[in-house]
Amino acid sequence: MLDTVERMAYIYFQGARGSHNWDHTLRVSRLCERIGTAEGG
Repeated sequence: MLDTVERMAYIYFQGARGSHNWDHTLRVSRLCERIGTAEGG
């Protein structure tokens, strides 16, 4: 299921402007994972 959501998000954000495109989405996702780990999540 997560693979499907990721594919859909990738398609959607490919057409987004530079500041909020797919690369930005990946950076935010990775940052959330790091914060979650640091906070004991």
